[in-house]
Amino acid sequence: MIHHRNTYLTEDQSADLLREQIVRQKAFIFARFGDGAIECITRKRGVTCDGEVYSEALGNELIRVWHLLFSKPGTYLGDWFSASFSPESPHGLYRKEYEDLVALVQWNGKFSPTWVHFEALLLMRESESLAKFYRAIRKDNRKKLLMGPKEWQPAAAILRADFFEVPVSPRLFDLYLGELKYGLKSRDFDVLLYGAGMAGNIPVVDYWYDHPEKTYINLGSALDPIYRGHTRRQQLSLVRAHRLFTGIVSR
Repeated sequence: MIHHRNTYLTEDQSADLLREQIVRQKAFIFARFGDGAIECITRKRGVTCDGEVYSEALGNELIRVWHLLFSKPGTYLGDWFSASFSPESPHGLYRKEYEDLVALVQWNGKFSPTWVHFEALLLMRESESLAKFYRAIRKDNRKKLLMGPKEWQPAAAILRADFFEVPVSPRLFDLYLGELKYGLKSRDFDVLLYGAGMAGNIPVVDYWYDHPEKTYINLGSALDPIYRGHTRRQQLSLVRAHRLFTGIVSR
């Protein structure tokens, strides 16, 4: 395990920690930068699993908001090295790049985040801790906004949130960044739940920086197994994912 870790929390311990913040209605941000962001920041060429194309401009903006996450208290970061990877994944390839990315900001006197498990909120396991987290979200009486692809819209009703659609586009950064920024500014919410692609991190972190009194939670691909199909090999089957969410609605 690399040197920056200040916690060795499991997926369930991480979900419990984040749920506690929700129950207490604490303001915080939970963010995750995965291998796509690392590749883009380090000027690799490629696309994400949703076809989002890397570019130098996108990489520059990602590193800018990465620094912002270390500039205020109340940041929870998903540790990329805690994720489960296939043997051919970039986990080993980009170890130094990830360490360098963390070292850029971790030891320069700014705020230190709380590191939690990268997969804390993903539907990759049937877990009471995971169900309790989403149940806490559903029960939270604050104004909630779910920001994600159009297929996620039914989840907004389950989580008792308004919905903000994010296009799934290879050029999300180039074509829709302004729309995402305006969309956040024009909506009334206290809690933002988002899975908005790699570029979606940019307007969210910027908005958090200006409004740290609110809560922001990166769901990543968490809702995909139910609403979009499998986008990660480790995700629960549709039947098992539905079973988990049925428990959330019925309790």
